[in-house]
Amino acid sequence: MKKIRVIIIMFIILLLILLIILLKMLDLYKKNENQISDKNGSVVITVNNTGNNQRSVREIIEDSGSKYISDNRKVRLEVFLEFKYKLFDENGKSKKSFFYNIIDEIKDLNNSLNDDMTFLLIDKKNNIEISAIYNPDNKTYKVLINGIEDFYDKVDGEVYNELANFKNPKYSDLSLDNQLIKKIGGNNSKYQNTELITDEKEKLDNGYYSFYGGTILAKLQDAKALNIIFKQGYKDKFTTQGIYVGTKLEEILKEYPNNNFGSIKEGYLGYITEYAYIFFYEDEVSVYPCLRNLKRDNNYFDEYIKNYCISGNLENLVSDFGIGWNSYFEKEVDLENQSFKISFPVRGIKIDIINNNSAGITLYSNYKLSDDIKNLVLAKKITLKGQNDLVDVTERARRESM
Repeated sequence: MKKIRVIIIMFIILLLILLIILLKMLDLYKKNENQISDKNGSVVITVNNTGNNQRSVREIIEDSGSKYISDNRKVRLEVFLEFKYKLFDENGKSKKSFFYNIIDEIKDLNNSLNDDMTFLLIDKKNNIEISAIYNPDNKTYKVLINGIEDFYDKVDGEVYNELANFKNPKYSDLSLDNQLIKKIGGNNSKYQNTELITDEKEKLDNGYYSFYGGTILAKLQDAKALNIIFKQGYKDKFTTQGIYVGTKLEEILKEYPNNNFGSIKEGYLGYITEYAYIFFYEDEVSVYPCLRNLKRDNNYFDEYIKNYCISGNLENLVSDFGIGWNSYFEKEVDLENQSFKISFPVRGIKIDIINNNSAGITLYSNYKLSDDIKNLVLAKKITLKGQNDLVDVTERARRESM
């Protein structure tokens, strides 16, 4: 009987020892970060080495209220998703804490398979790409948002929203049918004014020329007509539907309801066509060139702007815009006081630099923005007014002044 009691006690002791060993092994297992795949193929992690809180990439994304799409690890972890929020709200307020909470939760993802712990979060719908680049030497991350380090320290929310909502203007469906406009606008719509320049004309005090007894006014610059105004007495039609100078705005709007600018209340209707910007009033029609292929010219302008923002050399900027670019509406140069003013309405750029401040370069919705120029806008080196077309802005000012 005594032997049986001893055997039972020894058995119990062995069980206790085994239990202690198992508990120790389990504890060690929990302390190690393990990477496996769930049934959806999403990487699973133990967040912050705490207990049983195993979560997948998908769960991290979806718990934030965002939409998980997929993830893969070919060279590094790439997660495709649609974030719940944009980088800033509609008032330009930062969403930094939301994005960095997700980043911080995923930072432990790639630490057991290899030394590369870099990961990408890609939201194609909202044009957001976040790179968390791991440095194994000091075991830290460098976070880039859309290619910019310390994004929220460098980018203004209102500027970001202005850029995010930027869209170049679209053509209306107005069918322009005026032989004079088509003739002088035929050379890539650059409004070579050979016909006007050879006709008899009178120069007016406001810088315009008067033709045919004042029925046509034109602002000329070297070989180009920058703006043509058709006054009462001009008899030719402007559209295939027979719109003339003096046609009621209500009739025009009924025929062409998708105007780009103005309204009946504002007293004018503006349209963008293949050949021209055309603005109808009840007493006149104002026309500007519509430059359809700006890519080559924009490359030059982009280089001028980038070089100036880097060097701060205003004299070079004046020289760049002064060689071969005579289609400006206004130009004033005062290098002694580091000031420069020039305007190209149909190209969407207006420069009004004071004290050599590059923020005096303003781009409008009819400027074709490259990635380099977008970065200068984000860095607040130059100004963007993406909700305004410079031709419309110029036309409003002309109308008020005349």
